[in-house]
Amino acid sequence: MDQNEKAQNELLKRVEKMEPILNRATDLMDRLDVVLDELEEQKNEVAQLFMYYTGNDWLDDMHMVDDGFTPEISHGVLSQDSVYNLMIRYRAIAERMISMGNDLLDGED
Repeated sequence: MDQNEKAQNELLKRVEKMEPILNRATDLMDRLDVVLDELEEQKNEVAQLFMYYTGNDWLDDMHMVDDGFTPEISHGVLSQDSVYNLMIRYRAIAERMISMGNDLLDGED
């Protein structure tokens, strides 16, 4: 095998290795971009939910259900943990996004 064939084989190995990485990373970025758009579109609604949960209306509504009123609609928002757990997840994911963003900007893994 001459030097040119050896160089071509090395090129093929590198391209075979890098092409799927490019395709997967492109797909991930496309999907992430869509999810980030959805999060951005919903951030005002989520802020309203968090304000409701931390305000008097949520407490009043929860007490009415505790006192026996059973709404004929889905009312998981009145559970003790559902909104709180979502708030914790939002914070954890935001912190993770900041960390990953910093890593990406710094060129680290």
